Amino acid sequence: MTRAASIGLVLVIVFAGYALVRNPSQGQVPQQRTLWEYKAEINQGGNGIATEQLNRLGEQGWELVSIWDAENKTSHFVLKRPK
Repeated sequence: MTRAASIGLVLVIVFAGYALVRNPSQGQVPQQRTLWEYKAEINQGGNGIATEQLNRLGEQGWELVSIWDAENKTSHFVLKRPK
């Protein structure tokens, strides 16, 4: 292989590598991130939130993301929805 061919091959490899590692989002419109609104519900007595109440919150756009129970039979519910 001649020296010119070797240099040409190196240049092709370098440009191909650049094309693979450059930021793929260049030239695209950036997407806005979702802003969330959070709500905490606390239920004492160990009964939890009734299905009807969860359905009502769901109809309002709330999504249940976390539940935890404390030792004193208190349940904590965390919900979120887009702002």
